[in-house]
Amino acid sequence: MKRIFAMLISISMLAVQCGVNVYAQTEDYAEIIFGKYIKAHNISGYGTGAATDGEIVVRNGREGLKFTYEPRVTFMYLNVDDEVFYEPEGIDVRVKVDYFDEGKGTFTMRHSTPTEAFYDNNDIVRLNDTKEWLTHEFILKNADFRNKCNGNDIVLAQWSTNMPRTTDDVIFGSVRIERIYQPVTESFSSDEVGNIFSPKEEMKLRLDLQNANDETINAKLSYGIYDHEDKLIYTKEKEQQLNSGGNVIEIKPEITKFGIYKLKGSVSYEYDGELYNDAVETWFSLADKFEPGEEKNKKLGVALQYTLYNKNPEYADKVYKVLDELGVGMVRGDMGWWDIETEKEVYNFASVKDDMQFKFKDMGIEPFMILDYGSELRGGKMWNDPPSEGEYLDAYVDFCVETVKHYRGVINYYEIWNEYNNIPNFNGTGKPPADYAKMIKAVVPAIKAVAPEVTLIGGVTEEIPLDWF
Repeated sequence: MKRIFAMLISISMLAVQCGVNVYAQTEDYAEIIFGKYIKAHNISGYGTGAATDGEIVVRNGREGLKFTYEPRVTFMYLNVDDEVFYEPEGIDVRVKVDYFDEGKGTFTMRHSTPTEAFYDNNDIVRLNDTKEWLTHEFILKNADFRNKCNGNDIVLAQWSTNMPRTTDDVIFGSVRIERIYQPVTESFSSDEVGNIFSPKEEMKLRLDLQNANDETINAKLSYGIYDHEDKLIYTKEKEQQLNSGGNVIEIKPEITKFGIYKLKGSVSYEYDGELYNDAVETWFSLADKFEPGEEKNKKLGVALQYTLYNKNPEYADKVYKVLDELGVGMVRGDMGWWDIETEKEVYNFASVKDDMQFKFKDMGIEPFMILDYGSELRGGKMWNDPPSEGEYLDAYVDFCVETVKHYRGVINYYEIWNEYNNIPNFNGTGKPPADYAKMIKAVVPAIKAVAPEVTLIGGVTEEIPLDWF
């Protein structure tokens, strides 16, 4: 059991836009202030992507935007003017979020990097009900502002792959994004994908420090090692002379117990009369890896968004390596209807990484795919409009059947839609359970007629809403 738990927490490490008229500025910051009249600077677009844009409320004399649980508001997508941060190599930015500390909700930031559409390993802010306006400062490393987060740049979020959505509402006052100029830039690396080590491997992290100046800088690294519950295990300090160009500090965590850990600290130094205290952090883990050819653990499955969100071929190689080493027996992903049927009755399965389905099967891993979400091409009102009748439902059934036929013998497990009760995220038009039943009644017989051996899963909901059934 310990082995399975260690592998699960190790795997967890990988993981409607509204227009606003704002003329381009040259300052290296962007800001949006929420209220009855929204003020935006260097923000070219924003929106929740939901049926509602939230609720404007007043707390302690200040207006704010409430992310409501019912009706559901989970994200605020922000698109920064391209003239401000649009660079292919990625930049470091500071994001200051003003929020009202009421209730016990949580929130985080999601952003893109040059290799990832959604990067989720950012701070998770937990409210403490102090009834005060507070500010949290996020540091986004290597952020890519080329409109890759569903056509936007960053997302203020109450859900991410590392954080479930709480039922508590959260109120936001403003978001300010600033470019970080600093003499030294920091990044972590290791010889193991995902910084996942086995007891047989040397646990060694590298902190790469780039000194962009001609002169030497004297720096001090101070850090702590924390467990998955954010409990401090130990602290250390190390002084380092940073020569011009690249410098490396090797860190060997003193960890012997399986689990997931975080190194969190700072690099402090003085340059040109100014003091700097750069935050640094990275995740790593210790897990018992499987030997090559060892039979996979069929009871261990993971959810991957590889079919929709990551088009980078290098990502696939990393996924194969990690899943193989950790003995994963099943992977769950999405078969996005709108991503596959891009022309009427023309199905492009390569768009959802056709090769990965066959590769997983060859590795002894069972693919488990969701036949999900809508198609505006075939009559849906939006990407997450569930079909329930008429030609729209017929088109969805055809998509499901063609998918199952294409992957027969490769994919043996399918989920029909996902979190139908999650309004508006995966049920954008708010259709009732009875319409989901119509979908099931139409899809199941059609699939079983062409592939009776496949296993179909339905009724997968957000949380456990007993009254919904």
